[in-house]
Order: sequence, then structure tokens, then C-alpha cells
Amino acid sequence: MGRYRRKKEKAEPEIPTASFGDLAFLLIIYFILATSLSVDVGFQTDVPAGQKAKQATEEKSVLLKHDGLYWGEDRVTVEELQLTLTKMDLAKRDPNHQIVQFEAKGRMIPWQQYYEVLAAIRASGGIPGIVTESDEKK
Repeated sequence: MGRYRRKKEKAEPEIPTASFGDLAFLLIIYFILATSLSVDVGFQTDVPAGQKAKQATEEKSVLLKHDGLYWGEDRVTVEELQLTLTKMDLAKRDPNHQIVQFEAKGRMIPWQQYYEVLAAIRASGGIPGIVTESDEKK
């Protein structure tokens, strides 16, 4: 008696896809966690040209130092500065007299404070005249 061997049926080759679901889930979680949902907040401002800054009135100027904010010789907060500038009614003045000179002295001044002062000047109707140091040697 002869033995008959059955030939095994050849199965079609398959690509293992069992782990694709796990991989897709991990990728979705990664992109959700890596995506930044914060929106940058800012304001739009026009910086006057150097000629207009020279025409500014000789009123008090704003000085931002590492130890605080000064309006002339007086130390003030940003809210007090905005209230003072609002009382000056800068929006109704001639454009050459709307300029408020603003100077930041020191290297340790955070950008947040700098922009808060600029925003206070703009909100009160003023035009910030930014004072910068010249590169020329005297």
C-alpha cells in the first residue's frame, strides 16, 4: 500500500498588518501632544521716523529700567502711565505732538515689559518715539 502524500495548499503571502492600528494610534497621540495650540498675541504699531522724533515736544519721557518704569523722575506702573497719557488727550493733538519718547536702559529688561509700555502708549493715542543708542563713538 502506497502512501499518498497530500500536497499542502500554498497560501497566498500576507503582509502582517496587526500592528498598524497600534502604530497609527501612537502617531495620532504624538501629533496631538506635539502640536502647539497657543496663539501669539501682539499689537500693531507705527514707529515714527527719526525726523518726527526730533520734533517731539520737550515733555516728560518714559524710561524703562531693570528696577522699574519711570515717567520723568517719578516711578509709575504701566496702568498709571496709561492713565497719565490718557489724561493728556494725545489722540486730539497734532501728530507731531502725539509722540511720547520711550527709552529702555539696560540689558535685563524682559520683552513683556517693553511691549506692555508700547501698548500703553498706543492705547492712549500716543506715538512711541523709541530712543536708541548711537553706534558712533564720541
